Amino acid sequence: MKKRFMAISLMVFLLVACDIVPYGAPEMVDRTVGWISSVIDYEFLPISSLSENDPVFYSSLFADSQISKDTPIFVDQSKDAASILEYALKEAFQDKFIDIGTRKAKRHYEPGWNCVLYVGGGTCVIVEPETGRIIQCIDKRIQTAFQVTDDDDFREGFARVSLDLALLSKDELRIYTSFARNIDDPTLPDSFFAEGTTSVNEVFEATKSILYQRYSYGVLSSMGKEWKIYNAKKSNCWLIVSNKIILMLDKDTGEPLLFVTFLNGKCKDLSGRC
Repeated sequence: MKKRFMAISLMVFLLVACDIVPYGAPEMVDRTVGWISSVIDYEFLPISSLSENDPVFYSSLFADSQISKDTPIFVDQSKDAASILEYALKEAFQDKFIDIGTRKAKRHYEPGWNCVLYVGGGTCVIVEPETGRIIQCIDKRIQTAFQVTDDDDFREGFARVSLDLALLSKDELRIYTSFARNIDDPTLPDSFFAEGTTSVNEVFEATKSILYQRYSYGVLSSMGKEWKIYNAKKSNCWLIVSNKIILMLDKDTGEPLLFVTFLNGKCKDLSGRC
């Protein structure tokens, strides 16, 4: 009986240990030379809770929309949802305008929301509730950043977006970080490596030392067996990717500009050889 108990205890310990650290320390895969980086990340943008002057509304997410902060356009909210959608989408997309969407137009507004949403199938007009100012417009058929998953009609106040992190500028990356599922850990250092560090091996070892040792136990312990390291030229970042994490570090300063985990299929590494 005692031996059986010890055997069971050992099995439980091993299972728990495997769950805590399934891979051990990660290994580096250097893809900084001879590779074109392309890492698609998926996120939920809380369009109903953002303020009207939030820079995200005028970022590359809303490419092809002509709505700008400098030349505001207003709608009469006493009109029906279909009329508001048609007017706003025509103003936003002009000669690219298709129609108001593939479903019946509806108005969505909940307590605590900063914006009113007028939605059709795959379309959304975001309006400031007090003034009727059109903050921004979405048509998934035109704006590729919103071409993700099934049509959700924005009913819950979110828009599903996808972006290639390798193609973001530093300013665009900071905007993305403002709503991405970024790890907010005040104990992480402001810089992961010393300024002037150019060796990919030194960057990997410094990053592994910080993250693997800091999160050796608990929910963040599983960070993947292989860490692929790319050059993200537009943002001048080291782009570190595994099947569990994405980390972007400013090459000049070592500052972590993006750190997301719990990917669960929310990331696709489409990088290829030159």
